[in-house]
Parts: sequence; C-alpha cells; structure tokens
Amino acid sequence: MDEETDITQAPAYWLPGEVYTALKWVGLAALPTLSWVYQALAAVWGLPLANEVSATLGIMGTCVAVLIGASSLAAAKGQR
Repeated sequence: MDEETDITQAPAYWLPGEVYTALKWVGLAALPTLSWVYQALAAVWGLPLANEVSATLGIMGTCVAVLIGASSLAAAKGQR
C-alpha cells in the first residue's frame, strides 16, 4: 500500500490473515482428506471407530468452514 491509501476502507475480517489462511487450508483440504484417508485405512487395516473418527473430522471441517464464512461475511458487510 502506498501512503495515499485509506486503510479504513480495507475489509474488517475478524480473523487475522494468517489464521484465516491456515483455517482455510485445514478446513477445506486437510480435515476432509484425513477423514477420507482414515475411513479407507480403517477398512483395509481394521482400525477402530472408523465411522466415528471420520464423522468427527467432517464435523470439525464444517465448523472451520463456518468460521471462515462468518469472517468473510463480516468483512463484506463492513465494506458496503
């Protein structure tokens, strides 16, 4: 940004940029992948609680997605 840029016009995310980026990666890539991998490996290797672990990872991914969405919504609302 140059000195003439008005930073009050920047979106007001309530999650810091680094946290937003990390949560986005975790919620949209890592947790769903881990859920799928555990489910598949549990079937092959007989790992315990396959459905429970997979469902828990899916729920956590959904929770992270809601946090990301809420932060984006807050920023978009503040921009109008």
